[in-house]
Amino acid sequence: MSRSFTPDQTWTSRFCPACSSVASRLSFYKENVPFVECVVCKTVYVTPTPPPDLLSSLYHDLGIDYFTNPTKLASDFNPHRYWRECATIPHWARHGNLLDVGCATGSFLLHALELGFTNVRGIDISAPSIDYANRVVGGNVAICGDFLAQPFQPEEFDLVTLWATLEHVVETEAFIRESWRVLKKQGLLCISVPNRNGLSMRILGPKYHMVGLEHLNYFTPRGLERLLKRNSFVTTRIQTSSFNPISFWKDYQGRHLSGEFGRDDQIADQQSHAVLRKRWVVRLLQRAVELGVIWSETGNLLILTAQKA
Repeated sequence: MSRSFTPDQTWTSRFCPACSSVASRLSFYKENVPFVECVVCKTVYVTPTPPPDLLSSLYHDLGIDYFTNPTKLASDFNPHRYWRECATIPHWARHGNLLDVGCATGSFLLHALELGFTNVRGIDISAPSIDYANRVVGGNVAICGDFLAQPFQPEEFDLVTLWATLEHVVETEAFIRESWRVLKKQGLLCISVPNRNGLSMRILGPKYHMVGLEHLNYFTPRGLERLLKRNSFVTTRIQTSSFNPISFWKDYQGRHLSGEFGRDDQIADQQSHAVLRKRWVVRLLQRAVELGVIWSETGNLLILTAQKA
């Protein structure tokens, strides 16, 4: 069943989450929510934004029936799940203390230990996801709460990851500043977000199943780079990747328009990625597509690595 929200006086207007420009134009509506495009950096974002209690309830529900779905868990804990993200982390940086902001069920925390990190910590606002993460990783390494309200020490971590996190938050600049505060000197910040310039977003717009109220921000590469530079980070690597032709075709046909935030569709999307990995001919074709979207910066996933200046 499709959703529909009713923005009212409890929803808050805001400026561009990337470059802080107040100049924007309406891009489209979805779920009765306006998505606007920044005139300066082309970032697409939701404004006005819903109150925190509505967002919290959405993520609590996601923790129950999406993040802990057996199919979703099997995909997240697959050994190859983070190959794109890990390719952007230099080998010299794979040690020490790591903080994964938006850690969900803890799949990357386990992967980080395998990469060579000595200590890993995680934080997420979804209580069911955190419960699962601590059962799997052990040691109560993950905490439930707001990243901006935690007593992390200054320069506590060697690396901070924001995998699939920054698109969910209203206070994007505050998250970047807090990441800078808890990072050691020359520490690295790694980010992945949906790419505003990706083929699916460009062509499909609101028909793209990754567009929904849970995703408040759709950054362009240059917009995200501006946000980092403004907060004393030096971008060391930026690239796009990932394009699933099966999911694109389903979106194009309108077969992903039902369901809350396309939860079933996102699980099906991950299953189709598994199909692409299993068949070697299809895998080669998919790899060729990946190289094409990397070269043209039109992949659906935007990954950025930056160093604390």
